[in-house]
Amino acid sequence: MSLTLLEDVENDVEQSLQTDSLQQVLMSKRQMMERMSRLNKVTAQINVEELHIKEKADFVLSKGIISLHHIGDIISGTTALQQCRVKEINHFSEAVSFSLSIEAPDSTLLLVPLPSLRCSLVPVSKGDQPIHTIVTTTSTDPGVYRIQCNPSIHGAYTVKVQVYDIQLEDTLLTVPFDPYLDNITPVHTITELTNPWGVAVSDDNQVIITECGVHCQVYVVDNGNHRIQVLNPDLTFSHSFGSRGSANGQFKSPGDIAIDSQGLVYVVDGWNHRIQKFSPDGKFVDQFGSRGSDPGQLNGPFGSITTL
Repeated sequence: MSLTLLEDVENDVEQSLQTDSLQQVLMSKRQMMERMSRLNKVTAQINVEELHIKEKADFVLSKGIISLHHIGDIISGTTALQQCRVKEINHFSEAVSFSLSIEAPDSTLLLVPLPSLRCSLVPVSKGDQPIHTIVTTTSTDPGVYRIQCNPSIHGAYTVKVQVYDIQLEDTLLTVPFDPYLDNITPVHTITELTNPWGVAVSDDNQVIITECGVHCQVYVVDNGNHRIQVLNPDLTFSHSFGSRGSANGQFKSPGDIAIDSQGLVYVVDGWNHRIQKFSPDGKFVDQFGSRGSDPGQLNGPFGSITTL
């Protein structure tokens, strides 16, 4: 402010000497002296010896530069920076990159030098280490930062952003895919399968693949008729079991079915709020579950059931 006032006085004096007559210059002497007096009062409040250049100033470039007299805003202290937040995180456009922008307290985008911005991803699971990222910008999107990283698995991550020495509020990001699935090299290809449907890995690392309608009985959940139909390998009808009701062996809108390694059949009995177990020939064996929200209780179960 002192330098600006001094510059204004200097410009006025120079202009007066160049354009005014000597009489006009002498007549404006008193006005000039008053302005210099005000300038001295402002300057007297500044201890020039205590002025030092900050190596890391909290200086933010404005998005729309009107003129060279206003190229940015100075954020005083750390309070304003602590109020900044990650405004938006776009979904992954590629397997290893996403973009984010930061909003200042006045709702404008925050533009900071790249060396002053650090970002890391931390898996939500406990004990996982932060994932290193590379931050870049583009000339077409001021205030939007591109983050390149190598997430190991899909799932939830915490995005940690630091501007200068200030840690902004954490933001959650979900990686909806496994980034490494596209880089898998096949070890062995099985070409003899017909209609493969499911795959699992046993404790001894055996890969188990199910095929639909090949050398096996097919169990069909007949939801509307409240029964299970069993088909032969050639898809002809073999037999069925179950009827509408709530007694053992009866169903109300069965939802899904699974078969364990011993051939025992498990049926999701939706509106009876239970799971029923049957022998391979359809005889009732056992059940568990009742309607409720306590442990071991169910409320309209429907969908996939898995046996180990």
